[in-house]
Amino acid sequence: MAKEIERKFLVRTDGWRAKAVSKAILKQAYVASMDDRSVRVRVLDGESARLTMKIGRSSMTRDEFEYDIPVADAEELMESAIGIVIADPLALCLLKSPGEMGADIAVGSTQRHHR
Repeated sequence: MAKEIERKFLVRTDGWRAKAVSKAILKQAYVASMDDRSVRVRVLDGESARLTMKIGRSSMTRDEFEYDIPVADAEELMESAIGIVIADPLALCLLKSPGEMGADIAVGSTQRHHR
């Protein structure tokens, strides 16, 4: 089991957009959501999908379970989504070292890489 560590950054300009080396269309929907847990499904560029379960009450860290699933299964789950469905937000990838982004320490799953 992994731990999700929530990080939020204030973006003051969109100068970073010119430095994006790749982009992807990300469709996301919540299948279940409660005070202490959620189940989310995501489809990336219509080619891959992941099911994510998050458990915990803390707003900073939670247990996170994430699994690859068939795109057809993810799309079927999206049809049963509850609450707000976030459709097609644009995911951009910047290739920069953690230090350049102002991070003191970045290890393990906190270092995200594009697919």
